[in-house]
Amino acid sequence: MTSESQGRSGLPAISKAVKRFRLACEQTQVEFAVALGVAPTSIHRYEAGASVPDFPVLKKLLDYAVKRGDSSAQETFMRELGTRMGLDPDALERPPSGPDMLSSVRLDGEHLSKDEKARVVALVLLLRHSTDPTNRSVIEAVLQPWMSKAREILKR
Repeated sequence: MTSESQGRSGLPAISKAVKRFRLACEQTQVEFAVALGVAPTSIHRYEAGASVPDFPVLKKLLDYAVKRGDSSAQETFMRELGTRMGLDPDALERPPSGPDMLSSVRLDGEHLSKDEKARVVALVLLLRHSTDPTNRSVIEAVLQPWMSKAREILKR
């Protein structure tokens, strides 16, 4: 098993989190699997600790937690995703400090939405705290074509 932390029962923490989230959704394993687009046997295996969700399934779990408004599940799945991406877990717990540097940024004449600001902060956290050089290289390569336009916007 690849999960980092295990609870007192010996099950990986992610196994218990999947089950807690499913029960909070008041769904059977089959209903939960359908909602996530995975096989029902996968849900059973995750909850039993026989396997752990891979990265794409963790992303689906996070998206579903956001859709359901379950902040506890969101935090758990975000933390697990961050850990697997090589982020410092302590950095994920510390919110950015200081004034809201993004409040004055306008894009196409409009202020950034809360979700857009969150994405920007998440990206900065990833770049600052990732211990995986491949993650950083890929992200920087994707961002490179957009950097001159971003610098231009920030000068305004």
